[in-house]
Amino acid sequence: MAIPKALYSLAILVLLFVVASSQTLCNPECKAKEPFNCDNVLTFNRSGFAKNFTFGAATSAYQIEGAAYRALNGWDYYTHRYPEKVPDRSSADLACDSYHLYKEDVALLVKLKAQAYRFSIAWSRVLPKGRLSGGIDENGISYYNNLINELVKNGIEPYVTIFHWDMPQTLEDEYKGFLDKRIVEDFTNYAELLFQRFGDRVKFWITLNQPYSLATKGYGDGSYPPGRCTGCEFGGNSATEPYIVAHNQLLAHATTVALYRERYKKSQGGKIGTTLIGRWFVPLNETSEADKAASKRAFDFIVGWFLDPLVYGDYPEIMKKMLGDRLPTFEPKESALVKGSLDFLGLNYYVTHYTADASISIPPIPSVATDPRITLTYYRGTDPIGVVAPSFVYYPPGFRMILNHIRVNYGNPLTYITENGVADPGNGNLPIGEALADTKRIQNHCSHLSCLKCAIADGSKVAGYFAWSLMDNYEFGNGYTLRFGMNWVNFTNPSDRRQKDSGKCQTVCNPECKAKEPFNCDDVLTFNRSGFAKNFTFGAATSAYQIEGAAYRALNGWDYYTHRYPEKVPDRSSADLACDSYHLYKEDVALLVKLKAQAYRFSIAWSRVLPKGRLSGGIDENGISYYNNLINELVKNGIEPYVTIFHWDMPQTLEDEYKGFLDKRIVEDFTNYAELLFQRFGDRVKFWITLNQPYSLATKGYGDGSYPPGRCTGCEFGGNSATEPYIVAHNQLLAHATTVALYRERYKKSQGGKIGTTLIGRWFVPLNETSEADKAASKRAFDFIVGWFLDPLVYGDYPEIMKKMLGDRLPTFEPKESALVKGSLDFLGLNYYVTHYTADASISIPPIPSVATDPRITLTYYRGTDPIGVVAPSFVYYPPGFRMILNHIRVNYGNPLTYITENGVADPGNGNLPIGEALADTKRIQNHCSHLSCLKCAIADGSKVAGYFAWSLMDNYEFGNGYTLRFGMNWVNFTNPSDRRQKDSGKWYSTFITK
Repeated sequence: MAIPKALYSLAILVLLFVVASSQTLCNPECKAKEPFNCDNVLTFNRSGFAKNFTFGAATSAYQIEGAAYRALNGWDYYTHRYPEKVPDRSSADLACDSYHLYKEDVALLVKLKAQAYRFSIAWSRVLPKGRLSGGIDENGISYYNNLINELVKNGIEPYVTIFHWDMPQTLEDEYKGFLDKRIVEDFTNYAELLFQRFGDRVKFWITLNQPYSLATKGYGDGSYPPGRCTGCEFGGNSATEPYIVAHNQLLAHATTVALYRERYKKSQGGKIGTTLIGRWFVPLNETSEADKAASKRAFDFIVGWFLDPLVYGDYPEIMKKMLGDRLPTFEPKESALVKGSLDFLGLNYYVTHYTADASISIPPIPSVATDPRITLTYYRGTDPIGVVAPSFVYYPPGFRMILNHIRVNYGNPLTYITENGVADPGNGNLPIGEALADTKRIQNHCSHLSCLKCAIADGSKVAGYFAWSLMDNYEFGNGYTLRFGMNWVNFTNPSDRRQKDSGKCQTVCNPECKAKEPFNCDDVLTFNRSGFAKNFTFGAATSAYQIEGAAYRALNGWDYYTHRYPEKVPDRSSADLACDSYHLYKEDVALLVKLKAQAYRFSIAWSRVLPKGRLSGGIDENGISYYNNLINELVKNGIEPYVTIFHWDMPQTLEDEYKGFLDKRIVEDFTNYAELLFQRFGDRVKFWITLNQPYSLATKGYGDGSYPPGRCTGCEFGGNSATEPYIVAHNQLLAHATTVALYRERYKKSQGGKIGTTLIGRWFVPLNETSEADKAASKRAFDFIVGWFLDPLVYGDYPEIMKKMLGDRLPTFEPKESALVKGSLDFLGLNYYVTHYTADASISIPPIPSVATDPRITLTYYRGTDPIGVVAPSFVYYPPGFRMILNHIRVNYGNPLTYITENGVADPGNGNLPIGEALADTKRIQNHCSHLSCLKCAIADGSKVAGYFAWSLMDNYEFGNGYTLRFGMNWVNFTNPSDRRQKDSGKWYSTFITK
């Protein structure tokens, strides 16, 4: 996906788009894929539409009202008889309970600043028997009167759909509903009742919602009530009944329109139309005449099936030709009745399909599904037509295309977009913060509004746009598994409704350091590397065990651990192959070149160059050659190598001999190993990082046993979670400091390099901002997690609070050691991912001490149900924490030269994810752009940050998470690692770097 421009602010809400008043338009173009450049309400808002253009939201009766005090309709019967037809086996018996909560519905519309509300009348709520002779339910009439009055009182125009697929069951039982022409009279009588009771306030009537869907799903494949089809339990004929039902819907519509025009239109001053499905079709093979014909045929069979009679009085010629006598015919009077029976056209647009010809495939049994002789898909090969969403792939340019087609071929009718939107998965267990942060919906609406604006500029007479939907509801055949709403609904307690980000407005025009989307920072024309110093370094990072594979390398701790304890990793995997970078290092560098990276942070596998872990065990010159080749390839391509000496992959021989970092002998062996690297690679490597996150090795390897060597109190290999983590941390600090001293003494001057280390970079915010205990807990958290290492490196000793609370469990530095460690940084590397809310847990003293509980804190990402920032697959990220920790280090630790050595976010590592969806990693773009925005602020505050390394260059083996998480800017096929593909985030990053 080319990225000439990226998004402005990702959480600018569509409907408050409606009230923004700025007259400055950026003229966003009609685009197929993100970034859409249209959701900044300072530059794209309703001022680009006519003053009398209507913005609203939509629902339908069955989907929101609940079944209270209403006679049965077809959906009630169907969902209770066939619960297996709905993924979650649900019905709309309660739904949003709008029968009782209509005032709350209107309050949502008011908050949304909607000018209009499209809703439907439940036929069986006002006519329990379906016809006037069966009696009118005045309670139902009162309900709709109350709703309409509440709308009018709040200045909201009602747009009423007369029939939205909820046939009274009595009519289905009596004569099979729309299969019988008797429905025309009953429908018209029902509609007239509505005109009589509500027409003084309702000026926009929609007779039917998508008659195509009722015909094909209710009578073609039986997936909607009444569940009829060839072979269905209730009987049916998929070759004939859908066409009969469609025909009768058209006659019911036209008869109702004629009655309204004759008896009510003049006195009530309203308009009446109908709503059709609005799909568009593009040839799968653009050069194939057969596919071009198939695309036209698809339109005729799906849209033209209804639009042709409404405009021209008869069905499309291709349908008459292909269907013969299976297609009903209009009598001359009927043709005249149907023709022109639109004051306006309602159009529900969601998707565009690639269309291929299937003429040579003639099924033995005819069916409405196969009659057009077409194959519909969202993909050309593996490439989606547009943006992959949970229930479909959407393609905004198709919106413009269908409107232009209707304008040119159907007399350019006055049109209202009566539905448009996109779903989130309806997972009721989703954290509320994640459920409300519906940035993808914002992009869907803004992109379609952009294309709609273009269509209007082309000449299409479109007068309004209704977002689907006002709130999450019962999505017919999908039950509650999809959520289309701009307001979240708790379906077990429907009075609990909350506005999502798509329903809000935050008008931010310049990138700032923000906690949640919209971040307004990923438009590379307005926010790019030019905002950073010219010598600021942008790179990407990996580590040896995570990408190289085990080929020609001696065992390390992770090899042993993952094979002995596969259950410790969610997918029971190891990095035996990983990205196979041992064989594919040139391909790795090619990815960096494509990424426009200026630097590459990678690590050396200790056991690849020293199989026994120490010089006396011999040097593996093949390993040395591998890294020489990699470094040379980097230098040849102008990419600066930043080398991590140890990234958690202890040679197993040293673990077996003296338990690695638990023994002080590690200091000498580590220093000797590091010196070998300085000798062999230091002529080209100018940036050395001794250790990666020593906190993680200490706490996970020796605190809870979740990393090798798997030691802890109660672990199989033994251990002591109260003491060993502190010993391991101490020895890591000594190994680091001894190595730095050696480098400075023997190599720094001649090689001209710098040496530092990388620490974990978490920040901590009091859970209760007014609680002194929580404030103290936040400071304590920093001291125990970051200060544990940073204090010795800067001041030569551990934080006072650690010494006080841990006593003799915390090792002490001899005076010479303290002097050695103090100042042993040419630069600080910082891996920042998350910020935690922190609560005091001082009153909870565990019976057995442990590094996990020693700080007496409770860490969480949530205040109640509200997340601290943006909910991602493996954590919740909070970009302002990035700025906060950098400022804290600047103020309290002498403002060291700093490199951000890791920052990023994961996608779920689902290997079955369609490749198009796997590559469309817009959330990663938002993660990086938001953190870069906060980093820019921190630098402006005075922090001496000189570089930023995205984690990671490519998907890899994520240690304790195996392959279940993907952090890469490049996708990797782990069964064939030479198959790597740049994700959208990689394209964005490369553009960001070069602008």
